Amino acid sequence: MKDLYREEIFIQNHSGENMHVALEPLDRHYPLNSGQEMRIEITYDLPQIPGSSQFHAVQEKGGIRYYIAGSRHQNEHLVGFVVWVNGEQVDQWM
Repeated sequence: MKDLYREEIFIQNHSGENMHVALEPLDRHYPLNSGQEMRIEITYDLPQIPGSSQFHAVQEKGGIRYYIAGSRHQNEHLVGFVVWVNGEQVDQWM
């Protein structure tokens, strides 16, 4: 069995406006209203490079797009993710 690596993303929307958060490459979209908090836990079966992250984010109109597996290599090693909004699980992919 391979070692698993988990990475977490925390997002707080204090903008006063509603926004969305998108996860790529799976094209999942989640609304994040003003005052809400989101936590995303991503699991990979490849080691973390010290001091680096497996994902990158791009700000776009009305929200943020996270590339949680931005390369073919990362995509092959994406095991799954879980998304919570205000402590309530809203999605899971494994």
